[in-house]
Parts: sequence; C-alpha cells; structure tokens
Amino acid sequence: MLNVTVNSIPTTAFPYGGVGYVFYSCVDASAYAGIRFTLSGTLSGCIMSFAVGFSGDEPCGNSFGTCSGQCALPTSAAISVAASPTSVTIPFSSLTGGMPVPSVDRTHLTDLQWVFGIPQAGCSGTITIDNIAFVP
Repeated sequence: MLNVTVNSIPTTAFPYGGVGYVFYSCVDASAYAGIRFTLSGTLSGCIMSFAVGFSGDEPCGNSFGTCSGQCALPTSAAISVAASPTSVTIPFSSLTGGMPVPSVDRTHLTDLQWVFGIPQAGCSGTITIDNIAFVP
C-alpha cells in the first residue's frame, strides 16, 4: 500500500511530481496485458496519470536504462481519483508517448510510476494506492 500526500507549491520549474515502485532487476511482464490497482482519496488541482518504466526509455544513467538521447516514459491518460476505493486497470497498450520507444516493452520493465502534473498554482491531496497487480 502506498499512502501519498501531495502538497506542491506553485512552480514553473519542473511541473511534475510522483511516486513509484522500482524493481531491483528488469521484470518480464510479457505474459500480462496491464496493471490493476485500487485508488482512493482526494486530489485538487493536479492531473494524475500512470507510467511504466522500461529499459528502452530509461536514461543510461539509471540502473537498467539504455536510452541515450531524449527519453520519456509511455504514460496513461488522466486518472480520476474518487473518495471510495476504486479498481483501476491500465492496459499496457493504452500507454503512449514514450521516447525513443513509443509503447511499453513488456519484456524489460524497470518501474511503475503514478505521476502528478502540477499547474502553476500548485495542487494538494491525499491518495492511497493498494492491491497493485499485473493483469493477464
């Protein structure tokens, strides 16, 4: 279970924050179609999304990264946060925008990330992420 408190100050320098789970070695998730987790809480002003790290889009300086140019992880569309625990399923095929590899390479996962887009005015909230599992 991840309990996350978001309390950002207004910023234009780096308008993102987040929390994640890093694997100690690359994970082969090729037998799975996506990730499921339970999400609850409140989030005001932020836009929350989900990303999966894999070696092709992680910078070379990271433990398992092989990307040496412009690197970005494939990310989901915005995720709504409800006060009551809600099951969220993110298919790997829905994650887009990675660089240099646009979609997830399920054979070399390095981490899972819940990302908060922070507007100039800042944002706040408290969320709980639980029951994280791969989906067949």
